[in-house]
Amino acid sequence: MALHSPLTPILRNHTRQLHRISLALVLFGVLPLEAQVPLSEHAFLQSGATKGTVIVQVNWGRYWRCGRYENAQLQRLAFRRLGENGQAADKDWELSPTSTLLAKPSFEPYVVLLESGEYALSGYRFKVAASVSDIRVTEGDSSKLIVDGKPLGG
Repeated sequence: MALHSPLTPILRNHTRQLHRISLALVLFGVLPLEAQVPLSEHAFLQSGATKGTVIVQVNWGRYWRCGRYENAQLQRLAFRRLGENGQAADKDWELSPTSTLLAKPSFEPYVVLLESGEYALSGYRFKVAASVSDIRVTEGDSSKLIVDGKPLGG
């Protein structure tokens, strides 16, 4: 299923990157929000033997001179745990910057303890600016990224 948007040409250039992110998250996992446990000494001593430690780093900064656009910025990522028989969890775990306007061009780490399982990229939001007044947003959700219980990214 193809995504149709004015940003499709730019997103095609980043498809490999999204597939790598998706694959990494399938291998390492990210859980729905209610199952996320922030990493602390207490949490590790309590759950470290039964859960995996997952480290994800995201650069929320703007990417300048992105194709024909002045800049582009990743503004949201969402992940969904895939259950048995293609059933997905009800809620996504979302990552987003504290401020999209003041986002720094550096990687922000996220470290959590998670249950084992298979996970998939279930949402994203990109903002691109052709000029100061021509700003566009494209979003993908689980209906476009997870089909028949399987992630399109692999």
